[in-house]
Amino acid sequence: MPDPVYYLPSIVVGAALCLKLRDLARAPQDTLLRVVCAVLFFSCGTFSFAAPTSIAFVNRLTGVPNIAAPLVYSLLSALAASWLILIDRWRGGPARQLERTARRWAGGYGLVIVALCVLFALGDAPEERRVDLDTYYANTPFIREMIVLYLLATAVAAISISAVCGSWARHATGRPWLRRGLRVLTAGFLCNLGFDLTKLAAVAARWTGTDWDNLSTLAAPRFGAMGTLCIATGFLLPLLGHHLTAAGDTITALRTHLALHCLWATLSTATPAVVANVPVPWWAVDLRLTRRIAEIHDGRLALRPYFEATVADAALERAHRTGRTGREAEAIAEAAVLAVAAQKKSAGLPASTLHPDQPPRSTTAEPPLPLTALVRVSRALRHSPIVATARRHHHEQETTTHAPAEQDH
Repeated sequence: MPDPVYYLPSIVVGAALCLKLRDLARAPQDTLLRVVCAVLFFSCGTFSFAAPTSIAFVNRLTGVPNIAAPLVYSLLSALAASWLILIDRWRGGPARQLERTARRWAGGYGLVIVALCVLFALGDAPEERRVDLDTYYANTPFIREMIVLYLLATAVAAISISAVCGSWARHATGRPWLRRGLRVLTAGFLCNLGFDLTKLAAVAARWTGTDWDNLSTLAAPRFGAMGTLCIATGFLLPLLGHHLTAAGDTITALRTHLALHCLWATLSTATPAVVANVPVPWWAVDLRLTRRIAEIHDGRLALRPYFEATVADAALERAHRTGRTGREAEAIAEAAVLAVAAQKKSAGLPASTLHPDQPPRSTTAEPPLPLTALVRVSRALRHSPIVATARRHHHEQETTTHAPAEQDH
């Protein structure tokens, strides 16, 4: 894979490490923060030294072909150990038990790193392989064992961590962003397990004389890159979840505000007195939505003397004939009533004979209408041909009614 695939994550992780080191300098006794710094350090080192250019540089600098392999494998093993220690810290428990478990993980993976170096020293890998060392030397004594050892060590960590995170996700009730983060972490470590398994499959295929090298050189790096992305995202979700929720709420409020525009414009044009004169900043979306809803309710109340039950019944009947039912049909009927009432009010016509406290038969509900109903009414005002027909029919009726009077005048 190209170098940027390795160096870009290394830069991002390195920047996060610098921030955490600054925090660690302020609180050097924070054990959890030290473990987090270790995870970031080994992550950064793994990405930095796994790039083909870095591999070539390390090999050339030391004069030992493929010396970069045990270095990268050791960094991966140290990263696996630091992950396991961090997960134990998250799980919590008595301090002595946590320290004892951490020493066991560190000691166990420390032995793995020593074994990797010893096996490389005992083996013979004279030809430099920057990308396909795992499969090229799959049948070479000691090098073969070194490759299998690091894959098994990192696979054990991936299985353990994904199982723990998956279990925590099932029990993280009431904390949705933590649950999502744990699920993404689980997916990330399963991708890391996919990296190990595809590498092992390619190596095992070489033992039988089969060429599955693409699993090692193409599939495995993609699993690794996806795993890294998921792990980084899983860490960030619980930290940034409330910001994402707030942003989602703001977007929803803005969409609702825009969806109500047609209804608000219809009512405020007919009853301009309901519109508040106090300006609201454009960025205060929740406040703007609240005020728009209040003005819609006030405008609807102001138009109630102009409501006509016959308009509602006619619109509801047409809606049923065209296949609209339930709340959609009720919204169309409500929209037709409001459209005609706004026309009468704007034209200065007298109010209906209907008592103001008596709602017209077949409209949606008595005020105030729920927000979802207001949105449906606003959409009906804008798009429904039944509402347009009600407007036009009322306009023609009024024109016919008042034409002789105007002529006599």
